[in-house]
Amino acid sequence: MMLSERSELDKGLLLFFLSCALTFIFYSLWSEGTNVDGLRAGRILPRMPAVRENIRDNAAGMLLAFFFFLVYFYIGSHINQFVFSHTDNLFDADISSWIKRIADPDAWNLEMRSPHPFTYFIFRPFGWFLYLITQDPSLSARLLNTGAGAAGVFLAWLLIRPLA
Repeated sequence: MMLSERSELDKGLLLFFLSCALTFIFYSLWSEGTNVDGLRAGRILPRMPAVRENIRDNAAGMLLAFFFFLVYFYIGSHINQFVFSHTDNLFDADISSWIKRIADPDAWNLEMRSPHPFTYFIFRPFGWFLYLITQDPSLSARLLNTGAGAAGVFLAWLLIRPLA
């Protein structure tokens, strides 16, 4: 991450979020403990029949999310071209710079705008992982974006299903 070339604010934010994550992990271990019996009882890891029942109950939502994944990927592949390198201030649709921020291996030297500091903490690790698999930053960013959209559709399904 070339921390020596980063600003003091970036270093401070990285240290802050890392310490928050580690504090949460240690607090969870302290409060819950490493109870192996809890793992067997299904409190932490669910039992397999419960997983199968959950999948069966939410199969329609998973199919709907998969359909939206395909639609989002199709739209993103045809409209969201990586070769367009412009900034659209009306919709904030600066496509190529965001694709580089999410999955390009040389994106560490891109400038980061102040309203979006979480890009490096949230999107970047998933984008790097997908880039290791696909070796294409544009495809990795599209997969990450469409996966997030499909996850949103599935979460909406989980919220709306009990009301129907």
